[in-house]
Amino acid sequence: MGISGEFDRFFASKKHIILDGDGTLYLVDKPMKGAKELIRYIRKNGKDFTVISNNDSLAYRKRLSLISRTLGVKLSEKNLLLPTQPAIRYLKEKKVKSFDGLMTAGLRGDFVKAGIKYSEKSPQLIIIAFDTELTYGKLRRVVSHINNGVDYIVTHTDRLCPVNVGSMPDAGSMLQMVREATHKEPLEVIGKPSKRIVDYVVMENRLSRDDVLIIGDRADTDIMMARAAGIDSVLIAREKGELDKLKADDLSPIFVFKSLSDMVNAI
Repeated sequence: MGISGEFDRFFASKKHIILDGDGTLYLVDKPMKGAKELIRYIRKNGKDFTVISNNDSLAYRKRLSLISRTLGVKLSEKNLLLPTQPAIRYLKEKKVKSFDGLMTAGLRGDFVKAGIKYSEKSPQLIIIAFDTELTYGKLRRVVSHINNGVDYIVTHTDRLCPVNVGSMPDAGSMLQMVREATHKEPLEVIGKPSKRIVDYVVMENRLSRDDVLIIGDRADTDIMMARAAGIDSVLIAREKGELDKLKADDLSPIFVFKSLSDMVNAI
């Protein structure tokens, strides 16, 4: 049996597909070839799926609407997971009542809607996210809170976010500023490559890990996250450097394809 037959049988055995968004299904505001066909195939064959993205620079509903428009496919809230949802769960588990942080007004609103108070004066926890509205005053305030003993978490550690021309500093770059100014590490990393975001999907959907497949384009986030979570994975190696990362980090996805369309053609 060729790779097409082997992959088809392997894919058919999975009940829930976790799809990396940025770089796998779409690139900035352009869908990748095969993305719409893959989602249609998943739905047609009675499987569930979750698109995951570390990009928390917008309110959740705005990001959901943007990705739906980009892919030309209607997504519901059960189909998109940002670090926002597991971060809210983490705060509630730790009984955090108030927060401050580096984040946009849209993301801040999501935490407030979840019942967590925003407090610039006396936060119980600091949250570092992808803040495209960053100001020096905000950074200074947050650093002061941390140096005065307030703990902090980070929603993800991506240093750069791709845009139409080049890239822009992401949450990981903001984390580096905070580290340099405080000499303190975050209590928790919520998004990729942390397995916390996969655990959220498994728990919310009451899944066995054997029933889940992760498809992504980055070895050091998607495939590393899959290994940490005990989930099978497929790498879409659009760039040769990703294959080198597999060897360097001793990562072993079940299948590797050169493009998403190649993978879609194999099922």
